[in-house]
Amino acid sequence: KSNIKTLGQLADSPLEVGLEPLPFNYVFLNLHSYSPSFQHSPLPDVRRFVRRKIESKKQPEKVWMSSAEGIPRVRDDPGFVFVLESSVSYPLIERLFLPHEICDLNEVLLRPDRSLYTQVHKNSTYRELMRLRVLHMMEAGIWLRNRRKWVKDKLNCDQSNYIFAVGMEYTAPLFLLLAFAFAICFLLLALEIFIKQ
Repeated sequence: KSNIKTLGQLADSPLEVGLEPLPFNYVFLNLHSYSPSFQHSPLPDVRRFVRRKIESKKQPEKVWMSSAEGIPRVRDDPGFVFVLESSVSYPLIERLFLPHEICDLNEVLLRPDRSLYTQVHKNSTYRELMRLRVLHMMEAGIWLRNRRKWVKDKLNCDQSNYIFAVGMEYTAPLFLLLAFAFAICFLLLALEIFIKQ
Protein backbone atom coordinates (compact mmCIF):
# COMPACT_ATOMS: atom_id res chain seq x y z
CA LYS A 1 0.00 0.00 0.00
CA SER A 2 1.36 3.42 -0.94
CA ASN A 3 0.29 6.97 -1.75
CA ILE A 4 1.53 6.78 -5.35
CA LYS A 5 -1.15 8.06 -7.73
CA THR A 6 0.71 9.02 -10.93
CA LEU A 7 3.30 7.54 -13.25
CA GLY A 8 5.74 10.33 -12.31
CA GLN A 9 5.51 9.44 -8.61
CA LEU A 10 6.07 5.79 -9.51
CA ALA A 11 9.16 6.76 -11.54
CA ASP A 12 10.57 8.68 -8.57
CA SER A 13 9.88 5.89 -6.07
CA PRO A 14 12.43 3.20 -5.12
CA LEU A 15 9.97 0.42 -6.08
CA GLU A 16 11.01 -2.27 -8.55
CA VAL A 17 8.84 -2.58 -11.67
CA GLY A 18 7.75 -5.45 -13.89
CA LEU A 19 5.76 -5.06 -17.12
CA GLU A 20 3.39 -7.35 -18.97
CA PRO A 21 4.54 -7.70 -22.61
CA LEU A 22 1.50 -6.10 -24.26
CA PRO A 23 1.64 -4.05 -27.48
CA PHE A 24 0.05 -1.10 -25.66
CA ASN A 25 2.83 -1.06 -23.06
CA TYR A 26 5.51 -1.10 -25.77
CA VAL A 27 3.85 1.67 -27.77
CA PHE A 28 2.89 3.85 -24.80
CA LEU A 29 6.37 3.68 -23.30
CA ASN A 30 7.94 4.12 -26.78
CA LEU A 31 10.45 1.35 -26.28
CA HIS A 32 13.02 1.04 -29.06
CA SER A 33 12.67 -2.72 -29.52
CA TYR A 34 9.02 -2.44 -30.53
CA SER A 35 8.73 0.98 -32.08
CA PRO A 36 12.13 2.11 -33.40
CA SER A 37 10.65 5.14 -35.19
CA PHE A 38 9.89 6.81 -31.85
CA GLN A 39 12.93 7.90 -29.92
CA HIS A 40 11.26 9.50 -26.91
CA SER A 41 7.76 9.95 -25.59
CA PRO A 42 6.45 13.52 -25.54
CA LEU A 43 5.37 13.02 -21.90
CA PRO A 44 8.13 13.79 -19.35
CA ASP A 45 6.71 11.32 -16.77
CA VAL A 46 6.87 8.49 -19.30
CA ARG A 47 10.45 9.36 -20.31
CA ARG A 48 11.51 9.49 -16.65
CA PHE A 49 9.75 6.17 -15.94
CA VAL A 50 11.47 4.42 -18.85
CA ARG A 51 14.87 5.89 -17.99
CA ARG A 52 14.73 5.05 -14.26
CA LYS A 53 12.78 1.80 -14.20
CA ILE A 54 13.67 0.03 -17.45
CA GLU A 55 16.81 1.41 -19.12
CA SER A 56 18.75 1.71 -15.84
CA LYS A 57 18.53 -2.06 -15.25
CA LYS A 58 21.50 -4.30 -16.04
CA GLN A 59 19.17 -6.65 -17.93
CA PRO A 60 16.16 -4.62 -19.11
CA GLU A 61 14.60 -7.64 -20.83
CA LYS A 62 14.02 -9.23 -17.38
CA VAL A 63 11.50 -6.47 -16.64
CA TRP A 64 9.02 -8.16 -19.01
CA MET A 65 7.05 -11.05 -17.52
CA SER A 66 3.66 -12.66 -17.85
CA SER A 67 0.82 -11.80 -15.50
CA ALA A 68 1.04 -15.36 -14.09
CA GLU A 69 4.56 -14.47 -12.88
CA GLY A 70 4.06 -10.81 -11.99
CA ILE A 71 0.85 -10.92 -9.93
CA PRO A 72 2.12 -13.52 -7.40
CA ARG A 73 5.34 -11.53 -7.14
CA VAL A 74 3.37 -8.42 -6.12
CA ARG A 75 1.82 -10.48 -3.33
CA ASP A 76 5.06 -12.16 -2.19
CA ASP A 77 7.60 -9.36 -2.76
CA PRO A 78 6.75 -6.08 -0.99
CA GLY A 79 7.97 -3.13 -3.03
CA PHE A 80 7.33 -4.73 -6.42
CA VAL A 81 5.03 -3.05 -8.94
CA PHE A 82 3.53 -4.85 -11.92
CA VAL A 83 2.17 -2.98 -14.95
CA LEU A 84 -0.62 -4.94 -16.61
CA GLU A 85 -4.02 -4.74 -18.27
CA SER A 86 -5.96 -4.66 -15.02
CA SER A 87 -9.50 -5.36 -16.17
CA VAL A 88 -8.48 -8.65 -17.79
CA SER A 89 -6.30 -9.63 -14.82
CA TYR A 90 -8.86 -8.94 -12.07
CA PRO A 91 -10.06 -12.58 -11.91
CA LEU A 92 -6.46 -13.77 -11.44
CA ILE A 93 -5.90 -11.16 -8.72
CA GLU A 94 -9.09 -12.22 -6.91
CA ARG A 95 -7.94 -15.85 -7.05
CA LEU A 96 -4.43 -15.17 -5.71
CA PHE A 97 -5.08 -12.47 -3.08
CA LEU A 98 -7.12 -12.73 0.10
CA PRO A 99 -10.03 -10.24 0.30
CA HIS A 100 -8.33 -7.98 2.87
CA GLU A 101 -5.11 -8.01 0.79
CA ILE A 102 -7.04 -6.74 -2.24
CA CYS A 103 -7.94 -3.63 -0.23
CA ASP A 104 -4.23 -2.89 0.25
CA LEU A 105 -3.50 -2.87 -3.49
CA ASN A 106 -2.89 0.49 -5.14
CA GLU A 107 -3.72 1.13 -8.79
CA VAL A 108 -1.87 3.70 -10.89
CA LEU A 109 -3.23 4.49 -14.35
CA LEU A 110 -0.69 4.92 -17.15
CA ARG A 111 -3.10 7.18 -19.02
CA PRO A 112 -6.34 8.90 -18.02
CA ASP A 113 -9.25 6.48 -18.26
CA ARG A 114 -11.23 7.85 -21.17
CA SER A 115 -14.00 6.17 -23.07
CA LEU A 116 -12.47 4.32 -25.98
CA TYR A 117 -9.13 3.97 -27.76
CA THR A 118 -8.39 2.39 -31.11
CA GLN A 119 -4.93 1.81 -32.52
CA VAL A 120 -4.76 2.82 -36.17
CA HIS A 121 -1.72 3.68 -38.27
CA LYS A 122 -1.18 7.43 -38.43
CA ASN A 123 -1.57 7.66 -42.22
CA SER A 124 -4.18 4.89 -42.56
CA THR A 125 -6.94 5.33 -45.14
CA TYR A 126 -9.33 3.75 -42.64
CA ARG A 127 -8.66 6.33 -39.93
CA GLU A 128 -11.81 8.41 -40.55
CA LEU A 129 -13.95 5.29 -40.95
CA MET A 130 -12.70 3.96 -37.61
CA ARG A 131 -13.36 7.31 -35.93
CA LEU A 132 -16.96 7.35 -37.22
CA ARG A 133 -17.58 3.72 -36.15
CA VAL A 134 -16.22 4.41 -32.66
CA LEU A 135 -18.37 7.53 -32.43
CA HIS A 136 -21.43 5.52 -33.49
CA MET A 137 -20.67 2.82 -30.89
CA MET A 138 -20.38 5.49 -28.19
CA GLU A 139 -23.58 7.32 -29.15
CA ALA A 140 -25.67 4.14 -29.48
CA GLY A 141 -24.44 2.76 -26.15
CA ILE A 142 -22.99 -0.39 -27.71
CA TRP A 143 -19.56 0.24 -26.19
CA LEU A 144 -20.93 0.78 -22.67
CA ARG A 145 -23.16 -2.31 -22.85
CA ASN A 146 -20.29 -4.52 -24.00
CA ARG A 147 -17.94 -3.01 -21.44
CA ARG A 148 -20.37 -3.78 -18.61
CA LYS A 149 -20.75 -7.33 -19.90
CA TRP A 150 -17.12 -8.26 -20.60
CA VAL A 151 -14.86 -5.97 -18.56
CA LYS A 152 -14.64 -5.94 -14.78
CA ASP A 153 -14.24 -2.35 -13.55
CA LYS A 154 -13.11 -2.87 -9.97
CA LEU A 155 -12.03 -5.47 -7.47
CA ASN A 156 -14.23 -6.57 -4.60
CA CYS A 157 -12.68 -5.14 -1.44
CA ASP A 158 -14.01 -6.20 1.94
CA GLN A 159 -11.97 -4.92 4.88
CA SER A 160 -13.81 -7.04 7.45
CA ASN A 161 -13.46 -10.32 5.57
CA TYR A 162 -10.35 -11.97 6.96
CA ILE A 163 -9.77 -15.56 5.90
CA PHE A 164 -7.57 -17.66 8.11
CA ALA A 165 -5.89 -20.86 7.03
CA VAL A 166 -6.87 -23.63 9.42
CA GLY A 167 -4.71 -26.74 9.71
CA MET A 168 -5.85 -30.34 10.09
CA GLU A 169 -5.07 -30.29 13.82
CA TYR A 170 -8.06 -27.94 14.28
CA THR A 171 -10.44 -29.73 11.91
CA ALA A 172 -9.61 -33.32 12.92
CA PRO A 173 -11.99 -33.26 15.95
CA LEU A 174 -14.83 -32.29 13.61
CA PHE A 175 -14.15 -35.30 11.40
CA LEU A 176 -13.99 -37.56 14.48
CA LEU A 177 -17.32 -36.15 15.68
CA LEU A 178 -18.84 -36.81 12.24
CA ALA A 179 -17.51 -40.40 12.24
CA PHE A 180 -18.91 -40.92 15.75
CA ALA A 181 -22.32 -39.64 14.63
CA PHE A 182 -22.30 -42.06 11.67
CA ALA A 183 -21.41 -44.97 13.97
CA ILE A 184 -24.26 -44.12 16.37
CA CYS A 185 -26.72 -43.82 13.45
CA PHE A 186 -25.70 -47.25 12.12
CA LEU A 187 -26.01 -48.76 15.62
CA LEU A 188 -29.53 -47.31 15.99
CA LEU A 189 -30.46 -48.61 12.51
CA ALA A 190 -29.15 -52.09 13.38
CA LEU A 191 -31.04 -51.98 16.71
CA GLU A 192 -34.31 -51.02 14.97
CA ILE A 193 -33.89 -53.82 12.40
CA PHE A 194 -33.14 -56.33 15.23
CA ILE A 195 -36.20 -55.23 17.26
CA LYS A 196 -38.49 -55.42 14.21
CA GLN A 197 -37.38 -59.00 13.44
